[in-house]
Amino acid sequence: MTMERSQPAGLIDHALLAPDATNESVRQAARVAIERGCAGLTLNGSNVKFGSILTKGSAVKVVAVVGGFPLGRTPIAVKAFEAARAVQDGADELDLMINLGAFKECSPDYLLKEVGEVVRAAQGRPVKAILETCYLTDQEKVRAGLLAGQAGAGWVVTSTGYGPGDATVADVALLRSQLPAALQIKAVGDLRTKQRAQALLEAGAARLGVTATAELLDDWAASA
Repeated sequence: MTMERSQPAGLIDHALLAPDATNESVRQAARVAIERGCAGLTLNGSNVKFGSILTKGSAVKVVAVVGGFPLGRTPIAVKAFEAARAVQDGADELDLMINLGAFKECSPDYLLKEVGEVVRAAQGRPVKAILETCYLTDQEKVRAGLLAGQAGAGWVVTSTGYGPGDATVADVALLRSQLPAALQIKAVGDLRTKQRAQALLEAGAARLGVTATAELLDDWAASA
């Protein structure tokens, strides 16, 4: 993807996922997402309802992280309930943390059921399966992405931002080369510079998950 634009704000999910986030933090994050023209505002479940109120009337979509984020070690039924509650609270999209251990140890049926149950609970809203690629081999990254797509996810996400590694250009390029074109990729990481963000977009990411959104967009504008 060649980026011929002044800023990539419309491709950014501005994220506020800090464990100590307050209502004022959510207000500030919503303000950034709206004023900078971001695609989404990514929030933990307890902040989704407030976020949906703050972004009402804007083009910003509320993205709820679900699935026992960031570890993903909750039962499938709990993940489905969490997804349904997020929808009830106003989420427009869901970022689902898969159970990496179960994926590595079990047959494909576990991941298919896990993602499939959340897709059903999402009631037509986009589901993005978080792969946390820093814990997977290249073969596992591709396999998990293919299974997530087969189960109904429309996206795969590289990272949570809490693991030992962020999105890499190599991972995005690998996934883009091996996954169906309809299955889109969200790259997540500590993205603060135009150079790093642009490299991920050009490798095939269709969305960026960013915490330091204002810093990134300011650097992008300064580098134009």
